[in-house]
Amino acid sequence: MSVDTLAANLLFRYPIWSTPDLPGGRIAPYVGFGVGAQRAVLSLQTVPFREVDYAPAGQALVGMKFFLMRNLAGFGEYKRIWSSHEFTYSDLSPPPGYFEKYSVVTNVLVGGVSLHF
Repeated sequence: MSVDTLAANLLFRYPIWSTPDLPGGRIAPYVGFGVGAQRAVLSLQTVPFREVDYAPAGQALVGMKFFLMRNLAGFGEYKRIWSSHEFTYSDLSPPPGYFEKYSVVTNVLVGGVSLHF
């Protein structure tokens, strides 16, 4: 199974260690939540089968950004994404009414550098 997520987030930041150069703070912890859509593709190896399902998704995140210079910051973030998908195996002639429901929960740990201009 492969999953793609497209979501919009609402973030809340709290500036810490403000200076005249960085009025928004040198350290900026943040939390957020979002909603979006998720596309799950189920493929079977033993028989040629592929089914796609779309479902709403939710996510929550927490992170921190540390400004090294005015336009350069490092950040770290943890994100949890969840959704539920249902597959009917329509191309494989299953018994009538047969389906499988999967709860998909993804934990993502991200770090990187961000440029601000």
